[in-house]
Amino acid sequence: SLVFRIALELVRQDDAAARGPQQRGGAGAAPVPVVPPALAYAVSSAMDLSPALDADALAQLTRWLAMHLSNTKLAWPFWQYWATEVDAHEAGDGQERFVRDVVGQLGRLILPQRLRHTLPPRLHAYLPAPAVAVSPLFPDRPAPADE
Repeated sequence: SLVFRIALELVRQDDAAARGPQQRGGAGAAPVPVVPPALAYAVSSAMDLSPALDADALAQLTRWLAMHLSNTKLAWPFWQYWATEVDAHEAGDGQERFVRDVVGQLGRLILPQRLRHTLPPRLHAYLPAPAVAVSPLFPDRPAPADE
């Protein structure tokens, strides 16, 4: 939790410096989302260190990042870079697992249809399967495969 507090503090300090006059939104201009350099560096470092993290630390980190991204309208300029990183690593490798877990957590926080418009097609495979309502009120829906 200390790492998360440090990253949040760096974001607070860096946020004002990262926004130039064009990002603050002048008359009639919509503000442009900016990722503070401190946050980008922290996430990049965490992704590089992810093979050395234990499962709990990785889960907490990916949950935190997914929550942050969902609260900032998915303002993350590195989606395409992540897609190329996933292609460069084997399935289950640290970086691939990091990206898979972040996208999976995002799929639980945001509707997958909205994510499909934002994420590169290569990352769509990491989105969770759509939920299916199983109820006697919906007889036309298929039953889960477990039963």
